[in-house]
Amino acid sequence: MGIPGVDTILFKPARVVWPGERVPSEERARQFDQIPHMLDLGQFDEVASQLDKIASFELEPSQRMRLHFLRGQLCSDRQVYDQAYQAYRHALDIAHEYEDLDSQITLTDLSGLMMYGLMRHREALVHYQEALDLWYQRAAQLSQPRAEPEVKFRERIGTVQWHVGDIDDARTTLARALTVALYKRGVPHTDFIQSRSARALWTLGLTLRSQSDMRDGSVGHLRTAFKRLKRAGVLFEDANTEQENLGRLYVQIAEVYLDLAEIHLQRDAAEAARPMRSEALKYVREAAVLLRDADSRAGKLLPELTLLRYEITRQLNRTAIQEAAEFEVKLLGIEYEAADIGDKVISAKAATLRGEWCLWLGDPAPAREVLLLALVGFQHDNMGMATRAQRLLRRANAPTQ
Repeated sequence: MGIPGVDTILFKPARVVWPGERVPSEERARQFDQIPHMLDLGQFDEVASQLDKIASFELEPSQRMRLHFLRGQLCSDRQVYDQAYQAYRHALDIAHEYEDLDSQITLTDLSGLMMYGLMRHREALVHYQEALDLWYQRAAQLSQPRAEPEVKFRERIGTVQWHVGDIDDARTTLARALTVALYKRGVPHTDFIQSRSARALWTLGLTLRSQSDMRDGSVGHLRTAFKRLKRAGVLFEDANTEQENLGRLYVQIAEVYLDLAEIHLQRDAAEAARPMRSEALKYVREAAVLLRDADSRAGKLLPELTLLRYEITRQLNRTAIQEAAEFEVKLLGIEYEAADIGDKVISAKAATLRGEWCLWLGDPAPAREVLLLALVGFQHDNMGMATRAQRLLRRANAPTQ
């Protein structure tokens, strides 16, 4: 769970303490050490009780830091990210006070991750940048610092830069992460490096897609996005990543294929659009299989949205119009489920698709209305995701010929 090269005691046995502290008894150490395993088993109530019991004892500073850290892990696993953030910050205060730089790096990174989970991406960006700065301080103390921390923090910084709409900065940051991970001499191609590189390539593909949207469709940007996304898939497979990651990536690849099909159709090149749609269908079907058993309900909705978009990325004809009622039923189902789980991003994506559908049917007025709602749903912290809705809104606002 830790970051290779960052030597924090938080992931070590509880009998490892700071210099000058008393080593805990075997019983106290055992109480600490069994908690990660209990969390893996989902025994959250038991963990909470155990932590309360530990908190009642007199603890050394490093043990108090560990206690807050484990409370953060518990809250994070329960997806109560605001409480997890507070717990990590309490642990971080102790790490600062006792000048444990490795633990500061870890806890600052986790603080950023909790802000990311809350979709407060600008705040996550501040924490990730701070984690990178702390790592540079630590690296200056080492004779042979490892590459993994820099790769991870730059990948995370680039990802949140894309989210908040700093597209050019995101591309630069991600390219620097990949330069270190894939081309710097002596960096081992471990599963950790492969996985972080895949994530960087994935987000790099998303930045290219966003830039295509900002240009109202760029074949060059989309073809480059393909290369980045497909290479990410290869690295994910090499690193034996979770199926959900690969499934979400395949959804993005399918979306890029549909972007290309859309451009071809706008240029009256239906023959060129057909193979793009076929490739999109292949990837989204595979994504649906990979996401079928995902823990996230939102994740399962992503291929459904893309499959619906596939239906309208074609020429409008009598058969397509006859299928419109079925499309409406499916889209309404997604919208209701997104509302039920409170996922504003999925709701905004569904609204974007509804706007595209209205444009496909030749109804710009309702398209404008629903696309404006989509932009509100994405909010200012998700402007990287909002570029397609913005592009469609420009189409809806364009004067008719």
